[in-house]
Parts: sequence; C-alpha cells; structure tokens
Amino acid sequence: FSPAIRLFTEAKYVRTRAFTISQPSFDFFTYLASDNAYLRQRFGAAAVPDGAFISRDNLDFGIRGQESDRETIRGVIGFDGRINDRLRYEVSYNYGRATADTLNTNDRVADRYFAALDAVVNPATGQITCRINLPGQTIVDPNNYDQAPTTFQPGQCVPLNILGNGSPTPQALAFILANHTDQARITQQVANGYLSGDFGGLFELPGGPISYVLGAEYRKETSRSVPSALTQQGALADNAQIFPESGSFDVKEAFAELNIPILRAVPFAETLSIGAAIRFSDYSTVGGTTTWNLNGIWAP
Repeated sequence: FSPAIRLFTEAKYVRTRAFTISQPSFDFFTYLASDNAYLRQRFGAAAVPDGAFISRDNLDFGIRGQESDRETIRGVIGFDGRINDRLRYEVSYNYGRATADTLNTNDRVADRYFAALDAVVNPATGQITCRINLPGQTIVDPNNYDQAPTTFQPGQCVPLNILGNGSPTPQALAFILANHTDQARITQQVANGYLSGDFGGLFELPGGPISYVLGAEYRKETSRSVPSALTQQGALADNAQIFPESGSFDVKEAFAELNIPILRAVPFAETLSIGAAIRFSDYSTVGGTTTWNLNGIWAP
C-alpha cells in the first residue's frame, strides 16, 4: 500500500503417499488340539493323540504393510514496512497442519484367528466348522487365549487350515484378517512481531550505527493420535493395544538483540563488532526460561 505498509502472504500444500511392506505374521509353537479336523484329516487321529504344535511363516495370508497418506498445509500472512529511514517493523501469523491416515493391511484379529484355528467336525452334519459355532462350546487353546470373542458372534466363524502352504481358503482369510486405519494430526500456530532499527540518526561508531531488534512471539502446538478401533480394543494378534492420545502446549516470548560495529574497512579490521541477545520464554509446560548470548567478530 505504501513504503510504510506492505502485505505479504505465503501458502504451501504437500501431499505424500507412501507404502511399506512388512514381514508376514508367524506362528511359533501354536497348538492344534487333538480333535482338530484338519490335523486328523492330514495325519489320522491315531497319529496325533496329543495334538500338535505348529511353527509357520504365514506367507500365504497376503502382504502385511502400511499405506500412508499424509497432507501438510501451511499459510502465512503479515505486514511489514518502514516507519522511517532508521526503523522498520514486521507482524505475521503462521498456521501449519499435518495429518496422516495410515491403512494397515492384512493384520490378524486375535479372537477370530484362534477361533478359526480350533476347527472340528460338526457331529450333526459331518462338516468341518469352528468349535465355537457348536452349541455350548468355547475355544480350546492352551496358548492362553481365554478371552470371549469381541469381534464376532458364535456361528459366524469360518474354519482355518494352516497345514501346508496355500491351505487357508479365501473365506477363512477374509474372516481372520482386517485392514484398519490409524489417524494423526499436528498443528502449529505462530504469531510474531518485531521492530528493527539503528541509532544512525543520533550517532555512529567508526564501524557504523548500532543496530537493534525488539520483538515478541507466541506459539501453540497441538497433536492428536487416534489408533484404529481394533487397535484400541487390543483385538489384534500382532499389535499392542494403544489408546487415543492428545496434547498441546504454548509459549510466550520476548526477545532483544544488539549489534555494535566498532570498526569497518580499516587495516587489520575489515570487520570488528560485538553483539548480545536475550530471549525470555514462558512455557505452559515448564514455566519460564531465559536464553542469552554475547558474541564478537573480528575479520582482519
């Protein structure tokens, strides 16, 4: 609008998509009961009177991994200008936000997995089914998986065969595996203002006028993480239970800086100056802090 007031803005948008492939899930001494239908079908009832322990890399369960979609936006608006030849100012506001949606693929749902593993022959039909689908039955699992089903109802379970590569049916895999999404967001706001000038209108040193800056700043940061519903339930076989988390803090600051140019462009002193700076901060988390420095430059 004039040398005394100039409007400036800045904007940024970034979108990043990435994927990560993880190792397959695995079974390490997972127990199959002696009446497991697939165990008897494969080896015969006489061969497995005590059941069997299975160790297995589940390469045929599909690729596990993460697909991340991240967005970052940032905007700045402000004014600056010259009050006179020796004094200028700037005032600005900055807002930034980053969000992330992370799709986790082909994770095992624990209660479904162990229920599907516990496959038996339905005495009424002669068909293989999950034990939990039969009236009055629960999951037989010496691996200490003793919680009641939380992600399905008895009668919905699809039996799972893990004896041999490629043995699991698509229907069984659809029952035991889940894709689920975690979300996260962080934001930052910064308001800043300062005056900068020099005392050249009053006096100068051989190196030039003494210059200074006086200013203040306010910052606020927030973050929030929301795991998927399955993660919050602790329902996944290979992932820990994690709950939503959020937090924020802000800080108010005042600062000053001084530069004293003693000599300039003379023999043995192309530049000789000393300076000082100080910043007072008040954090909502840790309280007040003071940062300062003294410095000097000699460039012969």
